[in-house]
Amino acid sequence: MNTNRRIALAVAVLVAAAVGFLIARSASDSGTDTTTPAATTGAASGGTTAAKSGAAAVTLAAITVAKGQAVGGVKEVSTAKGAKVAITVSSPDYAGEIHLHGYDIKRDVAPGKPAQFDFSATQEGVFDMEVEATSTQIAKLTVNP
Repeated sequence: MNTNRRIALAVAVLVAAAVGFLIARSASDSGTDTTTPAATTGAASGGTTAAKSGAAAVTLAAITVAKGQAVGGVKEVSTAKGAKVAITVSSPDYAGEIHLHGYDIKRDVAPGKPAQFDFSATQEGVFDMEVEATSTQIAKLTVNP
C-alpha cells in the first residue's frame, strides 16, 4: 500500500471515529430515543453534514467567526425534528458569547477555544444563532417536522 492510500485510510478512520463519538455523546446527553429516523441535508466542506448510524441522524455544522462576522456568510443549517445537532463555532480573533435563540443555548468562544452546541432538535421552526454582543447573525437553524 502506498503512502497516499495509507494517509487516506487513516483520515477515513479518524472521520468515522469522530462521527461515532458525536452520535454516542448526543444519545447519552439527551436521554431521548435515538431509534427514530431523522432526515438531514448537508453540504460538505465546513457547512452542514449529516451522519447516519442505524436509524439515528446527526447534523454537524462548523462555523468560523472572524472580525465579528460568519466567514462565508450566514450558515444555513437544516435538520429534522428529533435529530441530534452538533454545531461548532470557532474564531481566530473574537472572544465572547454565541447565542442560539429559541433553544436559548449560550456558549463562550475564544481564539483556540471553540464553542460547542450539542442538543436534540426538539422544537420545529427557524432559529437564529448570533454573536450576542453585536446581535450579528452567524447561522440560521431550520428544524423541519
